Amino acid sequence: MQPGEPIPTGPEWGYAGSGPAQLALALAADVLGDDQRAQEAYQRLKFRVAARLNGDRWEPTREAVLRRVAEDEGADDAGAGCG
Repeated sequence: MQPGEPIPTGPEWGYAGSGPAQLALALAADVLGDDQRAQEAYQRLKFRVAARLNGDRWEPTREAVLRRVAEDEGADDAGAGCG
């Protein structure tokens, strides 16, 4: 999936499918300003944020998205030497 790539359902949330993946990718690309980092982060963002959103309206803040990405990237770094 690429930023801006159209999908049939468009951005959605509340489950772990292609709509929430597109939403997570768009949020990551917008907040990070780096398509490569967005590609690396969006699946985790989908499961940890977009799939868990409920209702018809929500407002993710830039800070909340950045914090979640930073937490996930830190977890990746911490596990890099394992195994």
